[in-house]
Amino acid sequence: MARSVQKLKEESTPDTGRIEAALLELERARMQYSKRRDALAYSLLLPKREYAAHVKRIAQLLWELEGRRDGRADEHWFRAERIVQSSVLCEPGPCPAAGSQPA
Repeated sequence: MARSVQKLKEESTPDTGRIEAALLELERARMQYSKRRDALAYSLLLPKREYAAHVKRIAQLLWELEGRRDGRADEHWFRAERIVQSSVLCEPGPCPAAGSQPA
């Protein structure tokens, strides 16, 4: 990506619109890389006890919201884990659903 910006810059008549579009794509890729790197670091550094307690609180909320029905503890736990893991990848503002793939 950086090479394409350099090539555009070296053209005899550089197209500033194309250069800006390439720079925007480069910046988006950099931000995506940073988000994923930070998410990985967060998941590796968060104490397991704190992580488990946080997931447990969310799983309990899911259980309560669904009428406290028995027999779905594993499902609530896995949904809570997806929510916690997805939240790490989100920037301020709208966040994709916990089951969807981040952009």
